[in-house]
Amino acid sequence: MSDTTTGKTVRFTLDTANPPKLSDEAKARLAHLAAMPDSEIDFSDIPRSPADAEWTRPGIPFPTENKQQVTLRLDADV
Repeated sequence: MSDTTTGKTVRFTLDTANPPKLSDEAKARLAHLAAMPDSEIDFSDIPRSPADAEWTRPGIPFPTENKQQVTLRLDADV
């Protein structure tokens, strides 16, 4: 993983062929979280969703069906 700092922006590039190794501390923390029952998860900081909230998947903003190929020939003197 390499990082590039540009002003206040930090960008990381992840090499998927060579992912970073997890430390023993990170592995232990992940194991602890995986063993935690759902009843112990604190959801108090998540805002409540209205009862009539409807979750939908956003559509394509510009459908591809409205595109047509156009050919235009111009005279050489134009």
